[in-house]
Amino acid sequence: MAKKIRVENNSVVECMNVEEVPEGAMDSGDWRDAVEVAPQLIPHRQIRGSHWFDLTKNPVEIHWNVMDITVDDRKENLLVLVDEKYKQMLVSFVKKSNDVVETTQEFIQAMLNKQAEKDAVNAFTTHEQIDTYMAENGLV
Repeated sequence: MAKKIRVENNSVVECMNVEEVPEGAMDSGDWRDAVEVAPQLIPHRQIRGSHWFDLTKNPVEIHWNVMDITVDDRKENLLVLVDEKYKQMLVSFVKKSNDVVETTQEFIQAMLNKQAEKDAVNAFTTHEQIDTYMAENGLV
């Protein structure tokens, strides 16, 4: 997306989308065109970090640092997804059943399954194991 930046003392003091620039703002100051240079990210393993401006280029380039996501960070996210999946499942048991015994059995089995799934996630030590789990569970 096209950007406009305002530079003072060789530092960027404002950066905004072209359509957001207030009318008349560019009548004064050192306004320049800028473009974002998107980094190549490894899906689910990296995210954008902080950014910096290359003022030697025309248009100015906005570059992003790349941050790696750790295996432990990814596992934490998966554990949250497992919790949410089983919360929804338990709510559906309660809503659909009038049989207390049947609901209790489903509830206990779901909790055992949840613990087994969390134990499996906690055992992961590599990104490849997490990627496989995500693919097998439709999380990609």
